[in-house]
Amino acid sequence: MSSRFIVGIDLGTTNCALSYVDLETSTEPQLFEVEQVTAYGEKHQQYNLPSFLYRCEENEQAQLALTWDKKPQYVCGEYARRFGGAKSDRFIHSAKSWLVHKAVDREQAILPWGIEEEHKISPVAASSFYLKHLREAWNKSFGQTKDKEGSPCILEDQELVITVPASFDEVARELSLKAAFNAGFKKVTLLEEPLAAFYSWLQVNKEWQDTLKNGERVLIVDIGGGTSDFSMIEVSDDGALRRTSVGPHLLLGGDNIDRTIAFEAQKRANRKFNNREMSSLIQEARRAKEKVLSDEQVNEINLSVHSGGSSLLKGMSLIKFNRQEILDIIHQGFFPSIQIDAAEPDRKVGLRTLDLPYERDPAITSHLLSFLRRDAQISTLSEIKFPEHILFNGGTMIPLSFRDQVINQINSWSGQSINALNSKGLDIAVAHGASSYGLSRSGLGTQVKGGIARSYFLKIDSQEGSKFICIMPRDTEEHSIQVCDKIFTLKTNSIISFPLYSSETRLLDKTGDILNSDAEDISVLSPLSTSISHGKKVQDIRVKLKSSVNESNSLEVWLEALDTDHQWQLRFDLRQLHEQENSDDQEETITVNERLLQKASESINSAFVKNDAKALNSLMKNLENDLELKRKEWSVVLCRRLADLLLELDIELIRKNAATEARYYNILGFMMRPGFGNSHDQFRVNKLWPFWFKGVQNKTDIPSQVEWWTLWRRCSGALSRGRQEQMAHKIHGELSSKKSLNPQLSRELKRCLGALELSPIKFRKKVLSEFMERATRLDEVELWMIARMAARRPVYAPLDLVLPAKSISSLATLIMQTNPKKLTNMHFLCISRIMSLTANHALDMPEKNRIEASKFLSKNNAAKHFIQQVNELVEEDVASQSLVLGDSIPIGLKLHKD
Repeated sequence: MSSRFIVGIDLGTTNCALSYVDLETSTEPQLFEVEQVTAYGEKHQQYNLPSFLYRCEENEQAQLALTWDKKPQYVCGEYARRFGGAKSDRFIHSAKSWLVHKAVDREQAILPWGIEEEHKISPVAASSFYLKHLREAWNKSFGQTKDKEGSPCILEDQELVITVPASFDEVARELSLKAAFNAGFKKVTLLEEPLAAFYSWLQVNKEWQDTLKNGERVLIVDIGGGTSDFSMIEVSDDGALRRTSVGPHLLLGGDNIDRTIAFEAQKRANRKFNNREMSSLIQEARRAKEKVLSDEQVNEINLSVHSGGSSLLKGMSLIKFNRQEILDIIHQGFFPSIQIDAAEPDRKVGLRTLDLPYERDPAITSHLLSFLRRDAQISTLSEIKFPEHILFNGGTMIPLSFRDQVINQINSWSGQSINALNSKGLDIAVAHGASSYGLSRSGLGTQVKGGIARSYFLKIDSQEGSKFICIMPRDTEEHSIQVCDKIFTLKTNSIISFPLYSSETRLLDKTGDILNSDAEDISVLSPLSTSISHGKKVQDIRVKLKSSVNESNSLEVWLEALDTDHQWQLRFDLRQLHEQENSDDQEETITVNERLLQKASESINSAFVKNDAKALNSLMKNLENDLELKRKEWSVVLCRRLADLLLELDIELIRKNAATEARYYNILGFMMRPGFGNSHDQFRVNKLWPFWFKGVQNKTDIPSQVEWWTLWRRCSGALSRGRQEQMAHKIHGELSSKKSLNPQLSRELKRCLGALELSPIKFRKKVLSEFMERATRLDEVELWMIARMAARRPVYAPLDLVLPAKSISSLATLIMQTNPKKLTNMHFLCISRIMSLTANHALDMPEKNRIEASKFLSKNNAAKHFIQQVNELVEEDVASQSLVLGDSIPIGLKLHKD
């Protein structure tokens, strides 16, 4: 059944919008006016639904009621935008930007960020809330409208196109889809926002051939509230439109402007605002920016911040700006004029200020130049080929002066005059274009081809050695299915690799073509390693292969079993892979000598399967000899290959003997340390997890117990939150019991507990509170526990699990009162980890506490790097990381790397 309406939704950082086409009456997209609360007791319909969320107080729910929700827990839209910022603990904004933040768990309740508030929601839930509001508003207006079959035209049954930034990675796109499905939607297609803006232009300019000639190109500059996207569209020689390049992900937009103004205001106020005050100030900056840009008569504007307290006037800070000062901040910081030979923008992730991983370089013109250079590389040109036309999109580009700045900059680079295309409206074009795209897919409009610019190959094994098979020829169109007629053998329930290769120059290869391993003009991309689950045992099954690429630049490969109805999907994010391919800091692929690995396998089997005591004791030395490499030189890749060999053994048989059991845990833990750094560590721990419920087999053997907990500590980074919580409660119970524990066992229990960084915040607060009474008499293991559990910058946990600063400050103060004669490096590590500067308002300790910590460390001659971490934004060296980790770091593993 086809739906009556094609609906396009712009799920924006600052605003959402919805457009639709009623296929029974018209082929022209219409904008939908969204009902929303605008003030107490007032509702209004408008095209934009501001992407702001406010959690209602119970006594105001009736005043903020909607037609479909008489007692709302949350309201979004105009009311939240206008009034929510005054109550930062109830106010959520920029939820869409959080969908791309890799350092937090985006499906956990973390917003509003930095507020110690019991009632929070996840970025996915916030995005879903905006979509639910659109669904309810639509169903109120169109719920009684019927299609040809007499069914009500509720939104969830229509053909839906939801837009995302062109630069969203695969995870962010998946989370966007999840938000849509959680909102009750069923049929959803994702479309890139710049492409949607171009479809909007095509819909308005149906005679587009009069403007765009064969061989000409259109640059799309899309600067929204949260992201900046650049795309290039080309008119090919046959008159077809083709998208040829897309820029990298840039978390840079109107939000950054607001924050820059807010920081300048804080500087002028000559005081440090706390997190709540800063959140309010940022919203004040947004309002000031919008007022200055929308009204040329505004010459002076005040930003106000209320710091709380009983006196409204005493708690109020007023910071004055004039019009030109606001404009200078924007023009000079975000649209500066640069020379064509300017250096590349600094795109290192490093340590960030504020909450989100914003771009280090805010100059949009600098990122645009970088995109044009990259576009030339893709086209194998020696210099930039400047486009003839430019199309602007996004709310940030509404002011004419910003667009003029970009146009003048491009003209100065090219020495020509670029033509600016008209837009439907920079804040509504994406929604309008999304429904226009739906029309084009139905054959009712011009379609922009996104045929891929490369051929893609998988490396396979054959009787004649390694070969390449073409799975996707160059110029394949989006959504077309490519089917290989070859039959492959697939190993299930085991970690296998799918090495992906590409070529920009091989034009004649067809799907299914087999190439020799010495084929020219083929470059390697990052391999995808995974485990195909089928049955319970490792087995070989026959499969066929088919592939497709979607408009979001994901290569999807399906493995279809021939003898059953099973199929498995592999997904490669092509844009991310090509960015890595051209990255200066791309890591060199580490290979393992298979001949030497076979010798190591024989030594492992000889020791454990034959239960040879002598071989067990000398196993690590034997492995060094087999691999012709000292253990300190073993890479993460090599360690994990050895771990796989150990996990293939009969663990139940090994556990029957105490000495064998202890040795197995010891060596497996060494190979698995630190539990992350390899994409399949979680798969390995899944194979080990069933033994958690059984516990140590030889329960009275102290070495077995000690090595058991050492193993779990070393694997902790691969354990889920639920598993860590379960383990943490178990360990805490053991440590809290009145029974006497072996000192070595007690030590390893504490170290394991400290390494469980994903254990709940409430639980860790409780554990750390138990140290308060003897804070000046803690042993080194307990100090290490605190250093891990209360760190401002965890080793592997997401930032949303960092303990609130005020919950740990008292303990830190007491630790610093330890007798100076009893201070050790572990005291210094503990204090530096608790007090580390991150420049994230929500995570950092108050400045007075950090000053106190810095004095304590300096006075007691702590090492320089401990003091630096408190005072500066610095990365830890390998020695410090190993100390924090409690283990040596395998070669190839880098902590704190986004």
